[in-house]
Amino acid sequence: MRAEHPHIELPRNDREPRQIQLAAVSRVAGLPLGAQPIAWETPDRLTVIVPLDPERVAAVRRALAVVEDSIRHDNSALAKVAGIHVARWVLLPSRVRERGIEVRPSLVMATVFDGTREKHLDTLATTARPLLDWIYGNGNCPDYPERAQIATDVCDFLERHEDHGRVAQYVGTPGRSVQTIVDEDRLTQCLAEFVRSLPTDLPNTQVFLEAKRFVGDEGNGLAKQDRALARFAQTPVEPPPRRSLLRRLLGVAGITTPAVVGIVVAVALGLAVGLWFGPLAGLGLGATVLLAEVGFVAMVAAVWTLLLVAVVEPRETLEWIQASPSEFRKHNSDLRTADNEGPGMNRMTILTDVKPGRLRAWTMRFVLWLIDFRSRGNFEGNLQGVETIHFAEWRLVDGGRRLLFSSNYDGSALSYFADFSENAAPGVNAIWSNTEGFPPTTALIGEGSRDLEAFENAARIHQIATDVWYCGYPNRRFTTRRINDNARVHRLLTEFPTPSEVAEWLAILRGYAA
Repeated sequence: MRAEHPHIELPRNDREPRQIQLAAVSRVAGLPLGAQPIAWETPDRLTVIVPLDPERVAAVRRALAVVEDSIRHDNSALAKVAGIHVARWVLLPSRVRERGIEVRPSLVMATVFDGTREKHLDTLATTARPLLDWIYGNGNCPDYPERAQIATDVCDFLERHEDHGRVAQYVGTPGRSVQTIVDEDRLTQCLAEFVRSLPTDLPNTQVFLEAKRFVGDEGNGLAKQDRALARFAQTPVEPPPRRSLLRRLLGVAGITTPAVVGIVVAVALGLAVGLWFGPLAGLGLGATVLLAEVGFVAMVAAVWTLLLVAVVEPRETLEWIQASPSEFRKHNSDLRTADNEGPGMNRMTILTDVKPGRLRAWTMRFVLWLIDFRSRGNFEGNLQGVETIHFAEWRLVDGGRRLLFSSNYDGSALSYFADFSENAAPGVNAIWSNTEGFPPTTALIGEGSRDLEAFENAARIHQIATDVWYCGYPNRRFTTRRINDNARVHRLLTEFPTPSEVAEWLAILRGYAA
């Protein structure tokens, strides 16, 4: 027989229809049925890459050091730009590649933000204008507008240098704006304190319903402490958007010219084979074209794999040279200091050269397209078993000659690499096996990062310091797990969950540390 709490009348039958249960709880806690949900937020990105004169690199680096110092002392202009999840500036060094091709140094600015791109650009050009003047002005970038010019000219400068190259991106805290993340953390903190104030012998269901009454009580509940937070607590968040397969295929970073050419060639070949072979085999045109397309794709895949396995990879294995232990230790120590690595969220920037040859270039573009396609349907905050990533992006820069990987992650860099090696080796190999300095692979996805020591060596050696990094959350303790747990607490509070979900909900609250 269940114990009854004096403030709560529990539903009598756990098997009652969900609508009846929810209505009963709403009558007890005063929750608004049919309230307008909080919008599901998909953050957007802005990446600006400005070529630099080699003589100005030192001056730009000094300017970035001042900006980074202001962020560490909590007096940065970026704090006034609403909706920024993370922002970074990083200097990409110059490089002389094969056949004497020189890649000039450049300055990358990358932001992840809520809202529209137009509003974000306008806010940067007005609210953060002094910061942009300090970085790009003073002769560092000749085409940057003078301080006397209007904000629109700054927007034009940023748009002129905006990068639209092939990119794959991932979000580990999906659906949450910066404001929602902050509000859900405050809500979890208030609920954790309330749960600790209740008798410890109450059944889980009673504790849950008492918490619902607490947020819905206009007189003595959460509203007495913070009326806005109480309204937020009772408002559900929209579910993830439903996207058809076709919309996801067409929406992944656009359709590139090589992809269009490949589709046209495949369709033309299928029609030609269908018109010629169909009548002879007694098949309809549609069936013949379908068989021809499947055969064409299979043939291309077979030739592609054969070239990689039999020709390209054996040659590249002989060229791979691992950094010495002393070089690795020094670079690792320098990065931990330069990037201010510590508990909670950290940043990472890895720059690698794409291997020469059309086969590697096409393989890289296809893999990035495939990863971006899969990421767009991921709303669980889990990338192949890796749950410590806030935002990750792979971007081809410098005309496709280099791959820039930018990530915000939790924990140490070496544990981050270990997670990738253990849980996502095929995907890691498919990307970085197309770059120089990566451990040898077989058939694109075999071996490679599965050798953890070699993978850590290669990834860390190619990591460069992130000159400026800003996070829009109150502190670095906002890990992906904390953000996603807070979201789960909020979501279940607006529903009537199962007993197992209630137990999980309470475990989150009881394990919460302010």
